[in-house]
Amino acid sequence: MKVVIAVDGSKHSENAARFLAKLPHGEHLELNIVAVNYAPGIHSTVEIIGSTENYLNASRAQLGAACNRIKAMFDGADATVKTTLLDGHPGETLANLATESEVDLLVIGAVGHSTFDRILIGSVSDFVATHATCSVLVVRPDLVDTFAHQKRFNVCYAYDDSRPSKNAIDTFGRFLWQPNTDIDVVSVIRSPQIYSDIPITLDISALRERATEELERGAKLASIVSASPATHIVESDHVGDGIVQFAANQKSDLILLGDTGRGIVSRFFLGSVSRYVLRHAPCSVWIGRNRS
Repeated sequence: MKVVIAVDGSKHSENAARFLAKLPHGEHLELNIVAVNYAPGIHSTVEIIGSTENYLNASRAQLGAACNRIKAMFDGADATVKTTLLDGHPGETLANLATESEVDLLVIGAVGHSTFDRILIGSVSDFVATHATCSVLVVRPDLVDTFAHQKRFNVCYAYDDSRPSKNAIDTFGRFLWQPNTDIDVVSVIRSPQIYSDIPITLDISALRERATEELERGAKLASIVSASPATHIVESDHVGDGIVQFAANQKSDLILLGDTGRGIVSRFFLGSVSRYVLRHAPCSVWIGRNRS
């Protein structure tokens, strides 16, 4: 399995790498630790150009040291590990590399939920997660300690019976998850919007029945990871918000979902849902894509 770890020299990228290093895998990993040095076009005086080049050289040295620290985390693992240092726009460079190298999983760190955070590193993880053609794991800071120390590891698997939703668990299931991993398979029924001056009660029993049948198929897929997946139907005005709120209430450690599928009721592109979840989730997010 081909895996890329994105490195930017921050504690967030090292946390993401540390999580992957703690995650048992059942097959050999071809691991590429990639750092992208942002090098905008330089158009100015000779003095400023020289100063900028000195800065970029110093940045390359720091990124190289960060890659070597992460490489050491995988000593003794069943993995072929290399480091790569590139120049360019971080998000675009990582997404393009993942496509060109036919990567199965790209792992990247994320910061918190403040507006300032999202403008910085959050914008890179957002770009990569929504543009890469492979599965992407966006690791938030608390996931490493949670996975290492808590007795149960809780995964929210957002399922809508689409092919991308089914594919989502493919790469996810190629790792050897702990026996104490619990999976909640969640289907969101989007509440019908009807505007009237008088109260109207809608019968959505048929929708619930169909969702129940589809959840059974989702639970069967999830059984490769968890012995007893639980199924849940959530009613919400917004599919993405329904997933996020469920994960918050369940104190999920990770949300797993597919990309570009269509829900049975919402008929929204799941791509818009995955972006919403990525930007609002209280936990780490794994966007599953089957490269083949």
